[in-house]
Amino acid sequence: MPEGIIKTVCLKLGGVYKDYPAEVGDTWYSSGVRDQDLGVIDYNGFTIYLPDESISGSNNFADGATVKIFLGFQEILDEKISIFPKSGFQKHFFSRKSRWGLINNFKIKGSKSVVRQIKQNTIIDVILANRQIYISTKTISNKLFVVLIPNEGVSTEHQLTELIDVMVELGKIITEFGKRGIK
Repeated sequence: MPEGIIKTVCLKLGGVYKDYPAEVGDTWYSSGVRDQDLGVIDYNGFTIYLPDESISGSNNFADGATVKIFLGFQEILDEKISIFPKSGFQKHFFSRKSRWGLINNFKIKGSKSVVRQIKQNTIIDVILANRQIYISTKTISNKLFVVLIPNEGVSTEHQLTELIDVMVELGKIITEFGKRGIK
């Protein structure tokens, strides 16, 4: 990912970007510099976390960063969702032909009401139609997070902003149609 995209998007959306000092690390098979920074955005009633992690100078890792987008909720929710690309086998044998690219290209798991709303959301459908992404929920310290990890890199501010918009749409759906309370 080009330098500074997360910082630029955070500042444009009114967020805070925390720049932590880089750490030099050695393992038994390699050494490298780990630069870990964090962008936090309060956007449309949700808290979005954009960790900016990159490892460079290592012989065993490709230089670059893994992009992860975390969406945190203010209220306590107990909703499990999972969205991931269908395999070629699943697309060929188990897909209904639909005008929705999301249904044709992704397997969506979760409660019926949330899955139905995700499938009908045109913003999510248009943005994710030709992407390879993985979305799942994770509970950390009784707080629900939705985590989005794109399979391909994010190379422009526009791409990152689109993925943030997907997370906000998912947040709205989960807040409105999701289960309340942690079990």
